[in-house]
Amino acid sequence: MGKNAFRILAFACVALALVCVPAAMADTFTFSAAGDGVSVTVDMTGYTQVGSAFQITSVSGTITNDNSDPGLNNLVTGSFSNIIPLPAGDPLGTIFITPSGRFQVDNLLYPALGNDVAGSSFDSAGLAFYIGGTEVNLWGNGGGTYTLDELVNGNYLGTNLSDGTAEHVTYGTPEPVSLILFGTGLAGIGGFVRRRLVG
Repeated sequence: MGKNAFRILAFACVALALVCVPAAMADTFTFSAAGDGVSVTVDMTGYTQVGSAFQITSVSGTITNDNSDPGLNNLVTGSFSNIIPLPAGDPLGTIFITPSGRFQVDNLLYPALGNDVAGSSFDSAGLAFYIGGTEVNLWGNGGGTYTLDELVNGNYLGTNLSDGTAEHVTYGTPEPVSLILFGTGLAGIGGFVRRRLVG
């Protein structure tokens, strides 16, 4: 087999491998906390680690309220799935202002409770998302306690939550490692094919 045929075969193998390689998995987390009759459950996805934290890129979950605290009757409840994302071009871990201009957030999660300065799974900037059209900020107070703030009709409405826990549900394969593994395997296959054809 000639050099041109070998090059075409090698190119075809690379093209096939690139099409068949699955995308790297993201890390996923579940967080839950409750207080004053309000409970929050958030499922999160984070692709990139920033120090000991993960930059959260998507959320889904629920907020419920048993209305035992009359001061929280206007709290917006239900399901949500819209994160307020880090603005395009901003470095990971940057604190940014939400569209309303009322919350400063960074969307960082510290999955091992106590890894951040405050001793909570979220720092004092926390996570921002929409429930309906309402902006929500879930942030850490320290010592495993949290605050859930909503911007309802231009006013803050919030409650303190305790017993917050974050669980690391799935561990993703870091992208550089998966590429190194793929490249090493491809080089081995190429060497084997070349030896068979040349020798």
